[in-house]
Amino acid sequence: PKAGEFRTIEIQREQEKHIIICNYYRSPSTNSSPFTNKLEDFLVKLNRHRNKIILLMGDSNTNLIDYGSSDHCTEFIDKMNEHGFAQLISRPTRIIDHSAT
Repeated sequence: PKAGEFRTIEIQREQEKHIIICNYYRSPSTNSSPFTNKLEDFLVKLNRHRNKIILLMGDSNTNLIDYGSSDHCTEFIDKMNEHGFAQLISRPTRIIDHSAT
């Protein structure tokens, strides 16, 4: 399976900052390490657009509540923070009878 999928579009606006919209996806059936490596490469490439508005969103199939107790989760959030991106989701988005992630 793929390490992850990344899509980007740019909206060019006259006399205003351009907007970069990025979306990523990691299948829950794939290993997290290749995805994190690919994410790092993607974030480095995005750095050249730092003078634009960047919206980065996606589904890493990572339980963000596990920050500090899960190596994958901690590495994912730390990578995003290193590149100036912050998580806006702070509560579970998937709630079922026996769990919330």
